[in-house]
Order: sequence, then structure tokens, then C-alpha cells
Amino acid sequence: MKVDRPADAAAPGRAPAAARQRPPDAHLAILTLSGIPLVDALRVSRDTLANACLRHHLGEVEEAVTSGVSLHRALADTERFSPTLLHMVASGESSGRLGEMLERVAATQESAFSRRVDMALALFEPLIILAMGGVVLTIVLAILLPIMSLNSAMAL
Repeated sequence: MKVDRPADAAAPGRAPAAARQRPPDAHLAILTLSGIPLVDALRVSRDTLANACLRHHLGEVEEAVTSGVSLHRALADTERFSPTLLHMVASGESSGRLGEMLERVAATQESAFSRRVDMALALFEPLIILAMGGVVLTIVLAILLPIMSLNSAMAL
């Protein structure tokens, strides 16, 4: 079952998706490693989210897990979570090490998000340099053009 997303959740690109996805992974990892039951951990994670769309989907996951569906299947049914998360959750459920796998996913997605941000900033720096060069060129031309026109007027 596919739910329509609100307009504010339709952010394009992979980095925004990673930003929306990271907090529930990290929260679930911490809570499950602390020994909190999965349904309670899902509820707490859902309540801490600012993104209404993700909060809605995590609520669906919570309801599905409460009714007996595995966490992996519930996450997959929302069609909102990365394949990496789904595979790691499935592996964690089968091995009995769900908290550790969630922690790994959270760390992996955090580092991937940091790399994307660093790459975007690295691409943005040359644009800033070009813009500053344009501003300097404008200032230099604003100073030199009147001087040149005065010189040409005096030469006549």
C-alpha cells in the first residue's frame, strides 16, 4: 500500500533522503541496544521526528510490528527506507543482533551524508570564487571607466 507524500516531503536528491532517514535509525539503535522493547523503541523514535511524512511511515511500521509483522517486512512495505537499511535489519533480526545492525546502518548513513555534504561544499567553493571575481571586476570597472573617459576627454 503506497501513501501519497505531503508536498514538503518531496525533496529531490539523495542527501535530503539521507537526512530524513538517519534519525530513526540512530534512535532505534540506541533504544534497542538499551534493552527497550522494539514497539516502544519505534514509538519513541516516531515521537522524536520532526518530518511529518517520516513520522507517519514510522507509525505504520509501529502498527505492523505490533500486529506481528517483522520489522524488516514492515519497513519494506512503506517503500520509504533504503535497501541497505532493509538488508541490515533483516540480517539483524535473523542473527538476534538488531541493535548492532541498526547502529551500523546509522553510522554508515551518517558518513555517507557527511561525504555528500562535503562534496556539495567542495563544488560550491569555485562558484563563490567566481562570484567574488565578478564583484571585484565590477568594482574595478566602475573605478577605471570614469578615469579612462576623463583621460580621453582631456586628450581631445
